[in-house]
Amino acid sequence: MRKLVPLLLLLAACDRPSTGGGNPPAPPPAGPTTTQPPPQTVQKVAWATLSEIKYEQRKPLPEQVVALDGKRIEIAGFIYKGSGNVRDIKEFILMRDAGTCCYGPQAQYPHFIMVRVVDGKGVNFTRDPIVVVGTLRVGEKWDGDYLDWIYELEAVEYRRL
Repeated sequence: MRKLVPLLLLLAACDRPSTGGGNPPAPPPAGPTTTQPPPQTVQKVAWATLSEIKYEQRKPLPEQVVALDGKRIEIAGFIYKGSGNVRDIKEFILMRDAGTCCYGPQAQYPHFIMVRVVDGKGVNFTRDPIVVVGTLRVGEKWDGDYLDWIYELEAVEYRRL
């Protein structure tokens, strides 16, 4: 046992960090570094920005909306229930207000956004307003001679308001 005590003391001293002297720790090995890009900022957009524009087909859109093309935005609105599907909806029209789609005047092109859910589970229909976050695409989308929309949102997040 007497021989074992000095050995244990020696081993315990080896486990202690150095208190000075000796060589500094080696730098990390050189190599490619990966840095995460900063998170894309989300710009809250009011319907007034999108809908209170003077819009004419086949004419340039106002700069205030063209500047939003490709930006990640957050906007609140109402789901237009155009089809019988009420669960896991991957594509829907987001309206600026509930009355426009069903009870009020016909919606004009600047008053709605075509939303496509690009990741994850689709949206369940609700009469309550929702908030949608995604990348906004601005520009006329034609199907032959028929204009489909001028705003499209590639949604990555949504929630009830």
